[in-house]
Amino acid sequence: EGNREIRNNSSRVGLRGSKRLTDGIEAFGRLEFGVNMVATDRVILSGGDPGAPIGQGSQAVFSRLGYVGLDTGVGSFAWGKQWSAYYDVAVFTDQFPLWSGAATGAFGAGTDGGISGTGRAEQALQYREARGPVSVAVQMQSRASSPNDRSWVDVWGASAVVGKARGLSLGAAYNEVRDGVASPNPNQPQLGDKAAIFGLRYRADRFYAATTLAISEQHEVDDLGRRFDATGFELALRYHATDALWLEAGYNDLRPDSGHPGEFRTRFGVGYVVYNFGGGSRLFGGFKLEDSRNSDGSKRLNSAFATGLNY
Repeated sequence: EGNREIRNNSSRVGLRGSKRLTDGIEAFGRLEFGVNMVATDRVILSGGDPGAPIGQGSQAVFSRLGYVGLDTGVGSFAWGKQWSAYYDVAVFTDQFPLWSGAATGAFGAGTDGGISGTGRAEQALQYREARGPVSVAVQMQSRASSPNDRSWVDVWGASAVVGKARGLSLGAAYNEVRDGVASPNPNQPQLGDKAAIFGLRYRADRFYAATTLAISEQHEVDDLGRRFDATGFELALRYHATDALWLEAGYNDLRPDSGHPGEFRTRFGVGYVVYNFGGGSRLFGGFKLEDSRNSDGSKRLNSAFATGLNY
């Protein structure tokens, strides 16, 4: 619809490692940066994952993950900036190279979910354990950046996923902000911010299907900067026509509850063709059909086509 861009939305550089300390105890750590050396402005919005935390969107290199931990016989413990317990379920449908994860609340209010704890949670302490088909996670954030700072557990969240690598899986997660303020600045949490998500996933050798339903309070923001309670729905489908050729399709729908004034909503469908060269290298082409609206009912985003190469 009149705009063309060359973008770099998914380049990453990082380190990951582990070290055995004693019998039954292993230390691990991970560091990851996003890299964007193409452009710092955005005309065409091309991802549910905004990539950079607040204040880092114009930087060529920005932090994404950084944590250390211990893996023990009773589970693993990790501290730092890390994928949240909430994202354990949101990832069911955040599967595409572009245009996904916009309705689950993982990246609420246009952030990377670091402050609220639903995406890449900042200053987070996590406990994780997996027993057979059941995996659970408990998360807390402790910080002093809010006027309503608590001595511990400024934000807490938890998740449970039941299922195996192949076949049917069910998941649920909850996240709640306890140190929120009524009118926060961009680096402060929102008062009353709560989010719950439920997911269903089916994975076979050549087929993947998943759906998620998110229910949130004061977690999302509209085009006028107003917080709202919302319901979000996502669908993700993938079919491996051959080992190298994949067909993908998805749908994202986020809308405020009926008490919110205006017609704001996020709604779009996507479709992709992906050619996988192996070793993480992929060539993809895809389209997004937009029906998102501003509060006054006007069209918010353009439909778009994108093609790209990940090496």
